Amino acid sequence: MKRAWLQISLAGIACAASAAMAQIEGHWLGSLQIGSLSLRIALEVTRAADGAFITTMDSLDQGVFGIKVAKTAFDAPSRAFIFEAPNLAATYEGILSSDGKKISGKFTQAGVDRELIFERQTSKPTLERPQTPKGPFPYKEEEVSYENKSAGIKIAGTLSLPAGDGPFPAVLLLTGSGAQDRNESIMGHKPFWVIADYLTRRGIAVLRVDDRGVGGTGGNLMESTSSELADDALAGVEFLRSRREVDAKRIGLIGHSEGGIIGPLAATKSSNIAFVVMLAGTGVPGEEILYMQGGLIAKVMGATDEQVAEQISGQKEIFAILKSEKSLEEKRSEVVAVLRKRVEALPEEERKSLGNVDAYVMMQTMQVANKWFVHFVSYDPRPVLKKLSVPVLVLNGELDLQVPAAQNLPEIHRCLEEGGNSDYTIIKFAGLNHLFQSTKTGSPTEYGTITETISPQVLGAIGDWIVRKFGAPPTAN
Repeated sequence: MKRAWLQISLAGIACAASAAMAQIEGHWLGSLQIGSLSLRIALEVTRAADGAFITTMDSLDQGVFGIKVAKTAFDAPSRAFIFEAPNLAATYEGILSSDGKKISGKFTQAGVDRELIFERQTSKPTLERPQTPKGPFPYKEEEVSYENKSAGIKIAGTLSLPAGDGPFPAVLLLTGSGAQDRNESIMGHKPFWVIADYLTRRGIAVLRVDDRGVGGTGGNLMESTSSELADDALAGVEFLRSRREVDAKRIGLIGHSEGGIIGPLAATKSSNIAFVVMLAGTGVPGEEILYMQGGLIAKVMGATDEQVAEQISGQKEIFAILKSEKSLEEKRSEVVAVLRKRVEALPEEERKSLGNVDAYVMMQTMQVANKWFVHFVSYDPRPVLKKLSVPVLVLNGELDLQVPAAQNLPEIHRCLEEGGNSDYTIIKFAGLNHLFQSTKTGSPTEYGTITETISPQVLGAIGDWIVRKFGAPPTAN
């Protein structure tokens, strides 16, 4: 009788262990390989009160969190696990291992299958971002809004004010291209929040705002030109001038990437801007930037010289259409035709990797055949740089592949000299990328894997320059 009881007990233990290993709930982490790009994908699988499975997905290296999955299913006997995310045109089919520690399967997006293996984690995977500010803060932060009256657009942001009564020197931060929030969030990094925190601690008020169509700001970014965005910047300057805590004679602009185009442009439109800081700002037309940018990034990701040449050939064909005098709709139709022709000429394997060809062509077309991009391709910053008379700080990373230092810094230097501006400082930082992170190659694929948000060297250079030139108490006049 005792032996029978023992056998039953052991069988019960075995069943309990088997059930535990068949549980799909918990935290999972996998790596999705797309060419040379590796993206960490995190899953959290839970169960609702009615027993239904719920999956939430995070793309850690892209900084995209809380992606809702429409359907999740798990069959314990077969250990089959599937989920569907229609908003991403994606599905996943996998098998849970016998020990319950691994899910092996395939991730399908836009018709393309890729292997994706998830491993069980003891806690929710997170990004390590040690520079992201953490309170309590020794300064005040205020949610603010104001209007670009000429465009009828409300602009929302955060104003950071140093402790004390002021008046303080102040800066408005200007984001790079694409729809950015006030922190210029990218792949889990929040560089503008890091800059704002650092400068406010040094006695400089900082205003950072959402781009058009993002957060609390109205408008449509893709239907705006850099010149129109410069008007948004001027509205921000006027808002700062209205604040009693801010010294109206010590307001400057700090622009990153496209913000480095907008800053100088705004400064030539107004006498109320005391200085400009260009972080990876451009010194040549957008078309030239994109040729070199595309080539450098393709090379670092393993492309051959022949492939790079073919890529640039395609860019030239499309940019010629964009620079024509035709209507935007006509340009879109011609870009679609060019892209279809080039896709059809691809080897079958490459063509299949694109997934739904119609969707791919339309997505690529809308990215370039819009008001903002058409303006960017043709815009030459050099005439504006020659008119820039206020003090300028120009910073660039040696390994910046998006706005290459070797291409842009010499032209910025030449323009400032020819324009008669004698108060400028240009610094090229070794080993830093477009985001001013310490990097190995400068490839954008590294941005999310680097824990550093922005090099302390760069923060120090910005803060030291502003404090040295504008940080002293205002004079009597």
